[in-house]
Amino acid sequence: MVATPGFVCLSWGPGPNAYGEACGSTSDCQSGLVCLIPEHVPTCAPDEGCCTAWCDLTAPNTCPDTAAGQECLPWYQDPADAPEGLENLGFCGMP
Repeated sequence: MVATPGFVCLSWGPGPNAYGEACGSTSDCQSGLVCLIPEHVPTCAPDEGCCTAWCDLTAPNTCPDTAAGQECLPWYQDPADAPEGLENLGFCGMP
């Protein structure tokens, strides 16, 4: 069996943590959020991951911390790497 890189959606109950709260994995975050490194969430402590929002690269910026400079960043740095249908997938982060 050969593993191919890609995006995987897992079905588990949403975690209790809201935007900006600490997380160890995405399963710790509420629906619509992903656990990322602290540099992407202005209110995150430097030594932990934090929940941040998914976003659509083609939509207006709806990121929670736009006043701090947060914007919708591409999940896939090279659009050619994105699976079909996920070319516009982004996350709210600091550029």
